[in-house]
Amino acid sequence: MSKYAITICSGIPYLAGLNAILNAIEFYGMRNIDVHISSTKYCLQEYYEYIKHRFSYNIFIHYLEDLCGIEHELNIKDDIDFYYIWSKYGVGLKIQNDYDAILHLDARCCPITDITSYFTIAEKTGFVIGVENPRYRFNTLEAQNKQTDSEIEHFCFNMPFLNFIFFYKTKEHTDLLEYMWERRDCYKELRKTCDPYRLTKKVIDIEDGPLFIKGLFVTKKLEKLFLLPNISWVSDYALYRTPLVLTHDKQIIFDIGEKVKLIRGRYYYREEYNIYDLTTEQRKNLYETTVFKNVQLLTQLIRFLNYNCTVTLDEVKKIHDKYFKFLHLIDHYNNTI
Repeated sequence: MSKYAITICSGIPYLAGLNAILNAIEFYGMRNIDVHISSTKYCLQEYYEYIKHRFSYNIFIHYLEDLCGIEHELNIKDDIDFYYIWSKYGVGLKIQNDYDAILHLDARCCPITDITSYFTIAEKTGFVIGVENPRYRFNTLEAQNKQTDSEIEHFCFNMPFLNFIFFYKTKEHTDLLEYMWERRDCYKELRKTCDPYRLTKKVIDIEDGPLFIKGLFVTKKLEKLFLLPNISWVSDYALYRTPLVLTHDKQIIFDIGEKVKLIRGRYYYREEYNIYDLTTEQRKNLYETTVFKNVQLLTQLIRFLNYNCTVTLDEVKKIHDKYFKFLHLIDHYNNTI
């Protein structure tokens, strides 16, 4: 029987999202899947000890201090963003011999149906499976015809492939993971002097998304890239496109009957969406719009996963004062809107 893994990197600001993911895996009945979380000891050690035996699947944690060879314990004051961003490649290399396929999930993503079949597709085909960028139409032949450094860098910068999730067959893509993991330290040094909104070679070399595309060029794996439709693996863009419907069994479908596989966004944290920064009158005028209804519906679903499933956020608040303070702040903000 095939064995699969999900890798997630998360700190306290994404704790509500991580908790929703863990509950969703259980609620939607995914099987033969282990979960590997990367974080700092300061952020998630107490949370992991509390939840590690609560679910029917295995959960493992990889502390960034150990993964990255850091001698001191990282804390909230450390500049740790780049450790989180790149840890998925280090964890993937570490566990690849134990699994047939791996899915990386950003902590702001959440599966809302059983997506086990996509692991099987990655395992059987060897494809790197990601999500299309709706702002850039990807064409494999066109991409392979790009020869000059300038052409390749411009292609990478446009990010036709969104790597907030990606499935891949283990061992077959070791060189791609190594390419990414070996460049993790470049991010910390070069980002201090780079403007991420200007197209430069430095930006390509330090930003995770564009560099992943460049890695596909370097390791000659563009022909192994398979893109899922953005509209059913919902990124923030899809909120503006079509009305969503929440079914009684907590599935989300479009009004045309297509099922949504995954959502992306911190729907437990309303400050994430500019729509909530509008005045009361402006929100009232927008109440009947598609985007407002969609945000409300997705917020309702994430709240269900966090308060009506295996591990609730009410429990998490009691684990440690640092969790209570952050989650209480989210509740207070949401309830005052």
